[in-house]
Amino acid sequence: TGVMSFMVGENGVIYEADLGEETLEVAGTIESYDPGEAWAPVEAE
Repeated sequence: TGVMSFMVGENGVIYEADLGEETLEVAGTIESYDPGEAWAPVEAE
């Protein structure tokens, strides 16, 4: 199991965030694609 959560936009940009110990609760409140300051774009390797 990893630490990071991921979100993918319609444009294909992938964002990641560490939602912390309350991941289930925080993720359950996400209703639409709107990466805020906690989310960072994933850099291609």
